[in-house]
Amino acid sequence: MRIKEYADTDAGQVMIGLITDTVVCSRISTIWTTEGLFDDPDMNLIARWCLKYMEEYRKPPRDAIKQVFKSWASGKNVSEDRAIVVERKLIELSAASKINTPDTNFALDAAERVFNRVQLEREWDRAETDLETGDPKRAIERMQSLNRIELRSGRLIKPAEEFTPWREAFDPDVSRPLLSYPGSLDEFLGKSMVRDGFVSFMAPDKSFKSIYLLDAAFRGVGNRKRVAFFEAGDLSQKQVIRRISLRAVGRPMYPGQWSVPITVSSTGAVTGTLKETTKIMRAGEAYRAFQKLSRKTDFFRLSCHPNNSLTVAGIESIIRNWVREGWVPDIVIIDYADILAPPSGIRESLDQIDEIWKNLRRISQERNCLVLTATQSSAAAYSKKTPTLGRQHFSGRKTKLAHVSGMVGINVTDVFRNNSVSGLNWIVNREGVWSENYMKVVAGCMAIGNPCIVVSSS
Repeated sequence: MRIKEYADTDAGQVMIGLITDTVVCSRISTIWTTEGLFDDPDMNLIARWCLKYMEEYRKPPRDAIKQVFKSWASGKNVSEDRAIVVERKLIELSAASKINTPDTNFALDAAERVFNRVQLEREWDRAETDLETGDPKRAIERMQSLNRIELRSGRLIKPAEEFTPWREAFDPDVSRPLLSYPGSLDEFLGKSMVRDGFVSFMAPDKSFKSIYLLDAAFRGVGNRKRVAFFEAGDLSQKQVIRRISLRAVGRPMYPGQWSVPITVSSTGAVTGTLKETTKIMRAGEAYRAFQKLSRKTDFFRLSCHPNNSLTVAGIESIIRNWVREGWVPDIVIIDYADILAPPSGIRESLDQIDEIWKNLRRISQERNCLVLTATQSSAAAYSKKTPTLGRQHFSGRKTKLAHVSGMVGINVTDVFRNNSVSGLNWIVNREGVWSENYMKVVAGCMAIGNPCIVVSSS
């Protein structure tokens, strides 16, 4: 195999995970054998370096792998030819990891494929030898005793005997927010936007749900995260692109004035600065602005579908195809869950809703990513007597609240709407201290597709 192609293989992705990822290194250390689990002796060598480094320093080697290599290469028994081959592989793996580090679960899935194939081939060769030497009974026993290597799904954990699950739970990468928000909204909202999270916005009809989802996409791209945005039919492709254009360029599509907020009070009163443009936005200008935002890198993928045509299974299929290309999303956004097509084989509408939300939750867990969507509140929300949305305002099946890790209410009064203001409150938040009655008032500028520019001080 050409070394240049190695990093694009399953084995190469596993090796990048071993060098850079705490979880990958920890999990593989629990099933590693003295023989090694790769079919390449150089990869087994590098893997042993990673696992030994993890054991000694409780973190993967990352850039320190270069020093480990130098120490090994200076040994008396290492030939110059082999040192050159190993160094070339390390250089390629290091370069590939800086371009596109594999998602943790993708690397673990790849490891399962590689290691199971290698152990099966090895045992098959040994079984053939048994047959050739006239011992079919031993060949059968050998194949029957073969156990499938599992690194991710349904693994038995013994917390009193294993340190690995503790290390994984306290890994700072797990709790590091993927999205950043202005001012105090970053602590209130942003810190819950993490991997393995499933967060939904809830609001009445035409109350900024899509705007907040697109806003999250922009914030993700700005943080150099890979964002997969699925438009399920609320907007057309042209409408989505136009809204993206407004945000990327930072001004309206047509000549005119708009106001950018400077301050906002808890009652929704806004002070702002007036801006004006005399230009019509052109496609080339919008394209270049988005290229600048994304640094001409494939951080954002948009998949648009007609209403009631996209299923969760369809989303999973599209993501799988992208993952095979090496593009693993950090954030998956669905605009929005209520208009996804129902899963086949389930007739009752409430059961269909439950199945959709369970499956969206599964995506966040299996892909170790943040899943964001939105849902429409009930008719009671239009005439609610409380200042904030609550559990009593959900629509459809109440189990939506059980499946999400967080549900954010978008509260929009007539005064708020006229001033491009919204009030955000946590209806459910598994990870933080929250109250349905506590609301952050946020002012934005819908003329440029930005709902979160300033936050009230109270």
